[in-house]
Amino acid sequence: MDTLLEVIYQAYTEFNSVETPEFKRIVNPLDQTLRSLMETDEEADEYMNIVFELCAAYERQSFIEGLKVGARLVMELAED
Repeated sequence: MDTLLEVIYQAYTEFNSVETPEFKRIVNPLDQTLRSLMETDEEADEYMNIVFELCAAYERQSFIEGLKVGARLVMELAED
């Protein structure tokens, strides 16, 4: 981890699972479709790992940007 924002994100993810029922409901059809198209489960797992890595990267980026916006809001409110 290079920044304090990444440390905060890591702490957040340890206590807040992203695998909610809603997430599983959205991902399961993709998983089933991939498994029907691939010859082996290992191939499907490789593609699903790419999907999960993309989801994790997007979540991390969104979380950090959200903290930045929140910090900016606090600074602007303090100016008034």
